[in-house]
Amino acid sequence: LSLFNDISFVNEKLLTLSIKLFIIVGINKKIIIIDTQMKYMGGKFFLCKEISSVMKSLVKPEDVEFYIEPFCGALNVLKIMNEDYKCFASDYHPDLIQLWKEVQIDAFIPPENIDFEFYLQCKELESPSSLKAFVGFNMSFGGKFYAGYVDKYKRDKVEDFLSEATNSLNKTKNKIKDIDFQCLNYEKLN
Repeated sequence: LSLFNDISFVNEKLLTLSIKLFIIVGINKKIIIIDTQMKYMGGKFFLCKEISSVMKSLVKPEDVEFYIEPFCGALNVLKIMNEDYKCFASDYHPDLIQLWKEVQIDAFIPPENIDFEFYLQCKELESPSSLKAFVGFNMSFGGKFYAGYVDKYKRDKVEDFLSEATNSLNKTKNKIKDIDFQCLNYEKLN
């Protein structure tokens, strides 16, 4: 954990989180970069409460202008940080950012059915496309963008990925109304 401008400190609780994660918090025009060990896509879902709790204990809302999430993904940490901080969210994936912008203003309407043919059609949509992101992440194996149609991997499981994804968006939309979403490479955040 390091703070630019020659200030550094370590928080043992945060370092015990066994993921690789980069979170940037704007502190009076200084930047804290928190770096731990993540070996798979995403992964903040199960630790989002702990991650945000540690960050909130390190940096109080009154001490910063805003919280910056450079890898917003599914917004798991951001939704919690947005309770107390003015937030800025970015990701390098244009379809994902388009999806969040449309969810934010209640303009995205999820499809009622997604079969394999529709999955493939969405993959070919021109970017940025909220539908391409919704289908590509939510209907793909492991949530990895178009990594294989998820229903092929269900086997005997009774799981409705489309309903789960739609319900998740509906729960999220009111928690992100005032977030500024931008499609940016994290290296451009300074």
